[in-house]
Formats: sequence, structure tokens, C-alpha cells
Amino acid sequence: MTRRLIYKSKYNRQLFNEDSCLEFTTYSYPDILAMSGIYGSTITDDSRHTAKGKYPRMTIYFENEKVELVVSINIKTRVVRNSLLIVKAPCDGLGLKIFRAQVVAAMEFGFKYISGLAAKGLHTDGKTKYVGYLVWAKLGFIMTEKSQEKFKEKIIMHYKRLENDLLSLLYSTYLTDIQGIEKTGFELWKDHGHSWEGRFELNSERCKTILVEYIKLKREGLR
Repeated sequence: MTRRLIYKSKYNRQLFNEDSCLEFTTYSYPDILAMSGIYGSTITDDSRHTAKGKYPRMTIYFENEKVELVVSINIKTRVVRNSLLIVKAPCDGLGLKIFRAQVVAAMEFGFKYISGLAAKGLHTDGKTKYVGYLVWAKLGFIMTEKSQEKFKEKIIMHYKRLENDLLSLLYSTYLTDIQGIEKTGFELWKDHGHSWEGRFELNSERCKTILVEYIKLKREGLR
């Protein structure tokens, strides 16, 4: 499979191969792909991946029959951003494998954090549901200050909940009565939650502990 990386300078657009990628970006093409997390997925013959952008930010596009992934990597600010992660077919744990691979690579190369929109809604195909708003907190993502304010106003205060953060809400068995129906924290958030911006701080023990515990629970079949 031919691997290519497209690099845009300020004045023109050039196409570089694996050898020149290291010279112009300080990272090899496999390193760039590793930080996107795609090695957590099986790179099959039908897989398609490219990387393009304007230095210092590059965007990796990866797609096969199981997953669609769009990840931006800013070499200057040392930030990885997940713009899109869609698991197309039932593949237990595939999203987790991709994210774990992303975390390992980003930590190895000294990046600061991984950001992303934990989305709720429908993909442009009109069928695939975005479930990031339900999942990302369990992987160790922490809401940004603005998203946390919205969360407290729209959920905690409105429904008179006791939790201080989304992760606590998702695992809470405390019931809220909504029009005669009692709902756990997870059920409440699933029905009435919203998209939110979050970060996985790569130097945060809290973020890493949450991720490790979630991986452990998945292996034991408890999540």
C-alpha cells in the first residue's frame, strides 16, 4: 500500500513521501499515523488513509469498512484533536483500541493533550448515531470549563442532581423522577444530555486512571 503525506507550506502545496516527511515535519509518516490512533484498527487492503494540511497542523483521514477517523495533529502546540471517530459496524471495543493507541503514541512523543467534541446526534449518512457524549467521559475525557457550566445548568441544577461531574452522573444509581419515570444518571444523560467539548490531559493521573479502570472493566465484561 502506498503511503503518502501531503504537506502545504504557506506559499505552495507539495507532496512528500515517507522519507521527506521526517525532514519537513520532524516526524516520520508512521509516527504521524500512530498519533492518529489508526494502528488500533486493522489496516486492511480496503483501508484508505491520507494526511494533509498546513504546517504545523496536519489532518489524518482514515477509513475502512469498520471505522471512519479524522484526526488533526498540531506539531507546534503539541495537541491531538479527534474531529471524527465513527465505528460503522458492531466491533466491540474498536473505538477503545483506537483511542488507547492514540494515547500511547501521543504520550511517547510528548504531546500535551487530546481534545475532541463528544458529540450527540446523527452522522451525515442519516443513520449512524454519534455516541461520544455517552462514552468519552468513561475514557478519561474531562469537560472544558464552558461545557461544564452548561452541564451544571442544564442537567445538575435543572434535574436537582447531586453529582459534580459527568462521570459520576453516568455511574450513579440515584434515581430522578421525570414525568413519572424514574431514571438513573446514565438514563437521564442518554435522553437529555448534550454534546460537549473535552480534553484528555496526557500528564493527568486522573485521566489515565479513569482510562485504565475502564479498560479493566471492559476486559472483565463489566462495561
